[in-house]
Amino acid sequence: MAEEMSKEARRDEHKRCYHNGEANMKEVLPDLRPIPTFISTPSNTPWSSRGDSVTRGRSASPARGQGRDPTLQKSWDRETVSSTITQPSQTTENEPDSRQFACDSNPMATFMGKDGSRLQNGQCQRGDVGAWLCPEENYLDPWESRSRLQSSRKPHSQPADVNAYQLPPKKSQEVLIDVYFRRIHPLLPLLDEQTVRANFQAQCLHIRLLQTICLVAAKDKTMEPFLYLDQSSELLQLERFSSILYTDIMQNIPRTPRKKIIYIQILALLSLQEWGPTGSEDRSLNLAQAIHHAHTIGLHLMRIDQQPTASLKALFWCLWSLDKWNAAMNGRPIMIHDRDMNQGVDGVISSFPASFRLWLLIAEKLGRVILFYRPIVDGADHEELDLPSYEELVENCDAWDLPSDLLD
Repeated sequence: MAEEMSKEARRDEHKRCYHNGEANMKEVLPDLRPIPTFISTPSNTPWSSRGDSVTRGRSASPARGQGRDPTLQKSWDRETVSSTITQPSQTTENEPDSRQFACDSNPMATFMGKDGSRLQNGQCQRGDVGAWLCPEENYLDPWESRSRLQSSRKPHSQPADVNAYQLPPKKSQEVLIDVYFRRIHPLLPLLDEQTVRANFQAQCLHIRLLQTICLVAAKDKTMEPFLYLDQSSELLQLERFSSILYTDIMQNIPRTPRKKIIYIQILALLSLQEWGPTGSEDRSLNLAQAIHHAHTIGLHLMRIDQQPTASLKALFWCLWSLDKWNAAMNGRPIMIHDRDMNQGVDGVISSFPASFRLWLLIAEKLGRVILFYRPIVDGADHEELDLPSYEELVENCDAWDLPSDLLD
């Protein structure tokens, strides 16, 4: 009798063992359909196979939980969390882009399931229309998915200390900021100088914005003695200095920023950076993203009930002018069309300083020149364009008093 009880106890213990794979788990929890979790499972656990992880997330409605034993569910969740919480690459709820959804109409949803499609097995429910894929299950390009996930986690894992970022020493920062507002800002007032300087002195200037200012200002030839990074004594060449800063910015800039104004400014400044065989494409992409965010918040619509500040108005017209320059220099279609705005450049140009007025007039003429390079659908020729000389534009803007380094 004792021997039979001992055998029965061993059988029960065998059923409770989680190390025998999915089959034994189904015996213990026959009605439990695990809900998707945002915590990644280590690859050395029996739950890390592609088939099992897809089975965990085979629903487009992760919150569905009818018919579960709450006691068993809580126990199983504790086991899962305790086995994964120590992993440094765990995913949190703040990272929804770390998983990819494949609907049942996508062949991937069928091929990845070990037991076939739920549609074939008659298990489809309302709202249950696909499979959530874990980051390691990007069958099309797993390396791209992994690098994208690591990039999205990087800002969360970095401390708030400034030393955690690639930055020049404080002395170099001060000089680069001064050069930026002396050489770049008069032509492109993307930033509010008073706000930037005040935030810099208070040590609360956005890190990525500070990096971008240093990146743009470093191109001035007088900045060669100041191209240091991270308190290092090694003086860097401009190409190396720019490459390190640009890479660090691009790896940490969010895809869906909350503070859109700051990231519009950052992306617009990044569009001034061109290096390497893909430089023109990269700058066009950065500018396109900046314009996208500007359209999202309605910078192109000067509403009477929401009059923008002078800095926001200047920011939009900087984007408008950069769009024209990008079209002329890189052969890109214009993204900001005058017919989509309720105010033209002629109505605002008088409110800007002479240097920016000259920049806007040149951009406006470039936008008209681009008309001659557009495809002609109806076969009609464009009317002739009378382009003024550069000196005439300077005269019209009353800009002869500007420093020669700006006019040249």
